[in-house]
Amino acid sequence: MKSPLIMDNLPKRFGFRPGGRAALNSLAREIAPGRGVGLLGRNGAGKSALLHIACGLLLPSSGTGTTVERPCGELDAPELSPIGFMPQENAFLAWMTVRQQLDFTANFDPAWDRAREQRLLDDLELDPTRRIAPLSVGDPRKLGLILAVCHHPQLLLLEEPMSALDPIVRTRLMAFVVDLLREDGSTIVLSSHLLADVEKIVDWVVVLDRGELALNSALDDVPDT
Repeated sequence: MKSPLIMDNLPKRFGFRPGGRAALNSLAREIAPGRGVGLLGRNGAGKSALLHIACGLLLPSSGTGTTVERPCGELDAPELSPIGFMPQENAFLAWMTVRQQLDFTANFDPAWDRAREQRLLDDLELDPTRRIAPLSVGDPRKLGLILAVCHHPQLLLLEEPMSALDPIVRTRLMAFVVDLLREDGSTIVLSSHLLADVEKIVDWVVVLDRGELALNSALDDVPDT
């Protein structure tokens, strides 16, 4: 099985001047298939830029990125189907109920798994009859996860998935992601500020620091400091 995510000499700069702010500095990295990867770093380290390039929401300033064997900038409907993405800030149709948003999204993907959807609604205690606009802070995160995984993605990108969730829901979410690795054989990349948020899920750790690759290691080999 080929790598679902390859970054080759991949910088990303914001601004039109040559010295524009760098989010990534010529990053080179290949994610092995079937792996759970923790993408760690402080705010501004480049985590979001990397994930957004991987799913085609941003274009690299130069270099090449390949997602599910397709250049990141050329992802279209057929290539997006094997990708699941949970952004840190979801853009839902606020006037819809949770059920309407789920049905709306499911209509675009014949692989949508209603049994998985219901399991997650139950496990995450998300009421499908509620309107999206007044949902509490953690509930949109739950909905974002359900929308990202119910089509059985080959590559799952989770941006700060644990933020705004209470400890009980965090535990349930982590258990589900572990099940997902086993059930679908998905490659999963989870970004976080803290190793503690992802260490029970991942087997590999990538640390970014100001756009540079600071660590690329098996979880068991990560230094205690």
